[in-house]
Amino acid sequence: MLLGCYTDGGSLATKVRYFKPATLSLKLETRHYIKRCCRQKDLEMALSDFKLRELNKDDFDGWRRLWSVYLAFYNTSLNDLVYETTFARLVSKDNTSQNGIVACEDDEMIGLVHYVFHPDNWNIEDDCYLQDLFVVETVRGRGVGRSLIEAVYAKAGERGSPGVYWLTEKTNKQARALYDKVARATSFIEYSHNIK
Repeated sequence: MLLGCYTDGGSLATKVRYFKPATLSLKLETRHYIKRCCRQKDLEMALSDFKLRELNKDDFDGWRRLWSVYLAFYNTSLNDLVYETTFARLVSKDNTSQNGIVACEDDEMIGLVHYVFHPDNWNIEDDCYLQDLFVVETVRGRGVGRSLIEAVYAKAGERGSPGVYWLTEKTNKQARALYDKVARATSFIEYSHNIK
């Protein structure tokens, strides 16, 4: 029985587990599902010609442009010092807590993700908080967002983190459609209090 197929870095991988089918209809259903995944693979490979890499010190202008659009979506603007400080932290080899990965197509940045490792009182290992995820609107639906999330999963796994978590607006339906496929929503409600 085929369990599923998913996009990983622009190509399609297929997870398959076979059991002895009890009926001919199950065999046919499995065969049709595999064919659908193969067609989906061809389509996604044709549409997804992007690469993921770590954010680096030469990326400031492209990164700032994308992050500014992301922040505007949340009605937020930041001063230059915050941009410069955040970028320096994200690309610093001495600071392994704050990190960034970007998606690029033809050397143009089309997506970004920021993730933060932090101590957790309930675990020995650091938790991983996916803080920001943004994909340029014209390339959405091509697996860029999913690939960026899965890249964070991989980095968290390398670090020994027990999991990855993030927040989003209830009204962010397009993003939540993806998130529902790659993670599970929790019952927790966020509270916030501004100090300054």
